[in-house]
Amino acid sequence: MIKIYIRQALTLIKQNKLYSFIYIMGTGLSVALIMIVFIIYYIKFAPIYPENNRNNTLVFKCIDKIDNQDSNNSGNLSYSLCSKVLGNIKGVKDIAIEGRFSNSGSGYVINMPKGKDNITVDLTHTNGGFWKVFTFNFISGKPYTEADLEANNKCAVICESIAKAVYGSANVAGRELTINGDRYKISGVVKDVSAAMSATYSEVWTTTSKEAMKSPDEDNLLGRYSCYMTINENSTKDAVKSEIQSYFKRLNNTNKNFKVNIMNQPDDYWQSTFRYWTNEGPNIKEIITDFLIMMFALLFVPALNLCGLISSRMENRLCEMGIRKTFGARKNSLILQVVCENLALTAIGAVAGLLLSYIVVLISSDWILNIFSDGGAINTHITFNMLFNPIIIGIAIVTCMILNLLSAVIPASLSLRHNIIYSLNTKR
Repeated sequence: MIKIYIRQALTLIKQNKLYSFIYIMGTGLSVALIMIVFIIYYIKFAPIYPENNRNNTLVFKCIDKIDNQDSNNSGNLSYSLCSKVLGNIKGVKDIAIEGRFSNSGSGYVINMPKGKDNITVDLTHTNGGFWKVFTFNFISGKPYTEADLEANNKCAVICESIAKAVYGSANVAGRELTINGDRYKISGVVKDVSAAMSATYSEVWTTTSKEAMKSPDEDNLLGRYSCYMTINENSTKDAVKSEIQSYFKRLNNTNKNFKVNIMNQPDDYWQSTFRYWTNEGPNIKEIITDFLIMMFALLFVPALNLCGLISSRMENRLCEMGIRKTFGARKNSLILQVVCENLALTAIGAVAGLLLSYIVVLISSDWILNIFSDGGAINTHITFNMLFNPIIIGIAIVTCMILNLLSAVIPASLSLRHNIIYSLNTKR
């Protein structure tokens, strides 16, 4: 029966080309807008290379330190606080410490031989645990370790594109690289990371020097680092959160000179993406409310417009429905017919919308990923796995079904409430 309905729907599409075009375009634009939003959030939240452990990661970025005069000083964490305190919390498996700063104040430059232009790069200082928390794909060599940091060795891991730009090959582990006049030994080369991966994106990663580890804060709390913690299998994220929050409560109770506000940290990874300020945490309830309102606008408003289209079409088909009723067709059967007919149109519109959303994200990736953040334009690229995955396809299918049901069932039910005589006389 459903096959018959779909065959009839295809016939109706050919007979009512203008109506079909308007319906498909309306569905396509609605699906495209919704999919763009979900693609952005998927890239921000989902396990994607090299942040495949996002679901098992806690993030601690900053603290707000308040002294006895109620003046506050907020900022990132000191290296010591990350490694000696957070790294030793019960239940923490590995801890990644990363800092993005420039000692020279003018960025990082790879010093090339005479006759070649120097290369400006994005550089991140990390600890050895960084390579355990995040799952980088090493093309050549291996990561540096905590032993390298303890020995104050200057080691670097570089991305594939930089390796090829400097040496013409990715197989350069063991060679040296000069950055801002300092010589680093290349420990390994990794597959390029998209700038959409906010926690891990860089072109060069280096060991953190002893000098950079020093905190400008006399209490050794504030610094220039953030940390990412994975959880042991025999523990939970809630247990680790509780341990960390208990530590800072004890610190505040035993210290008379200042209080530390950790603003409900550590965060789950997805929550940390909304933490824009060092002295204020995100309002998750407000963020979720805004998201639901946006989804309502993007989903239900187009559905109402499509509902109006179908309603006017049903008025023209009342006589047909009346004839079907006279031959024993039930109301539920007729509604199913309308739903199946519109499902064909909705499916075509959904495919068009999904393709349109992919095109928009690919073309506008430099700015579109910052729509729901405070960041500026970034030079990023979108990988295949970010777009073509079961979750995104599943969301498109669900969106298609919801649009179809909302736009078809209501007008069909209202039109079919008329009795057979009224329906048969509509064309007289």
